[in-house]
Amino acid sequence: MDPKSLFRENNAALLDFRNGRPARPNDVFIAVMGLTGAGKSSFISLCSGENAEIGHDSHSCTSVVDVYGYEESPDRTVYLIDTPGFDDGQRNDTQILREIATWLGTSYENKILLSGILYLHRISDNRMQGSAKKNLGMFMKLCGSDAFKKVVLVETMWDKTDPEEAARREKELQETEEFWGWMISKGSRCYRHMNTAESARDIVRQLSGSSSYVVTDIQKQLIDDKLNLDETSAGRELMSEILKEREKFAQERDEMETQRQEAIQQHDFETEKGMCEERDRYSKIIEKMEKDESSLRSDIATLQASQRNEREMELERKLQEQGKVPRWIQRIFMALRS
Repeated sequence: MDPKSLFRENNAALLDFRNGRPARPNDVFIAVMGLTGAGKSSFISLCSGENAEIGHDSHSCTSVVDVYGYEESPDRTVYLIDTPGFDDGQRNDTQILREIATWLGTSYENKILLSGILYLHRISDNRMQGSAKKNLGMFMKLCGSDAFKKVVLVETMWDKTDPEEAARREKELQETEEFWGWMISKGSRCYRHMNTAESARDIVRQLSGSSSYVVTDIQKQLIDDKLNLDETSAGRELMSEILKEREKFAQERDEMETQRQEAIQQHDFETEKGMCEERDRYSKIIEKMEKDESSLRSDIATLQASQRNEREMELERKLQEQGKVPRWIQRIFMALRS
């Protein structure tokens, strides 16, 4: 069998859990989201006992959605879905949204429902700004307000932060409407994670013990409403950011061209060369943004086909190298042999 054919027309392989076997009635699926460096992979490792690769700051080891399971009881496996943050240093926000949307859409399409979502945030951060604020905004758009009652907001790094300062930041997060205040008013709950396996599993049990499920906005919009990704709430949010950035870079490019023309008139050919290089640099950035816009105009079938192709290419590359084959590939091979 051609190894690449494992993914062709096989969307279930993209889900990567239980070695490809169907979930049992009591099994639980919980998505883990948050900023890169918030402690998602560490949290999952404490729960599952598996060594999820850990990223720091803007350098994430989780560039694709990955799934880790552990036995909570003899008849129940808890699956934690590790997701990349929107501030990932390896992939841009468009790629991250496509990755997360494909997994969530495919799981919902295959009747795999989430018991809830954990959103991790470093209590050690001085303020909610920049990447943290943008990541939270995208998370809210992905979920939708109806899903907030099944969201647990997890504060990490308590063991590395002065308790009084951490408590002050916690209060600000919970009471500020644009931070966590609105989500809490819609039913979200907050918990402190003390960086122990007991603490992590206690937090997971807040969701795994419930018999109810959650369907996020992006799942409903992609599968039930059959929208393209750019038409979903999260897609519109990201598209708006891309358009603003593209307009800014277009203005910079035009300014470089104006300065280049002035340099030509003044016979300043050294400046003209520099302005030409800068103009071309901005043009390449704009071209990349236009490709991002185009890639957001995809329905779930297109997203799935694209991801299967990416997995095939990665598999082919790994098979040609002497390095370790990724764990998700190993599990799919196991599933097909069983």
